[in-house]
Amino acid sequence: MNDSDSVGFVGVERDHVRPLLKRLGFRKRALVFTRDRGGLTDVVSLQRSSGNSGGHVRFYVNCGIYSAEFATAIGHTASARPREVDCQFRCRLEKLVPGMPPWFEITDDEAAATVGAEVSAGLEAGAGALGLVTTTDQVADRISGGVATEAFRYRIATGDWDSARRLYGSIRSEFGAEERWPRIDAVLRRHIPEAELDSILSPVPPA
Repeated sequence: MNDSDSVGFVGVERDHVRPLLKRLGFRKRALVFTRDRGGLTDVVSLQRSSGNSGGHVRFYVNCGIYSAEFATAIGHTASARPREVDCQFRCRLEKLVPGMPPWFEITDDEAAATVGAEVSAGLEAGAGALGLVTTTDQVADRISGGVATEAFRYRIATGDWDSARRLYGSIRSEFGAEERWPRIDAVLRRHIPEAELDSILSPVPPA
């Protein structure tokens, strides 16, 4: 390996990830990159594994979309520079780009070009996928799992009763058999106006 070759995690971030994301409109703060799209903010972060040792580094690429409109609709203060954890939609890079590994691994004596090229290709495709989401409603549509309760709150806050009813049914299907369902259900019901309660809780008819 030539002495001028960049090595390790630092080389991957400095010589591959950073220039690529800058070209795509992202700004950098530490290992978090953000791109403002007029109400929506794309977020990419590099997360080093807590189990790293010596020259061996495993890291993950986290992606997300933050909507200030979504945040204010559910009573949160909008953030001008959101972190990945603030995003309403969050996922790992492999969920956006089929074929990407769940993590990347490098060593200090490995040229950054090897891993950097793979990460860069994935990030370019991933940034493109994030850019296809252009509205807060589309952000809400992509939320699933345990944070779907926030999407439900957004639908209620914006008066989208049909979407709220479908989402309530989806959450009930996913968590209804679990012991914690009564607690989840109580949280959901707390946000439903009394006048809409029966409509939201009624089963969605088959398509």
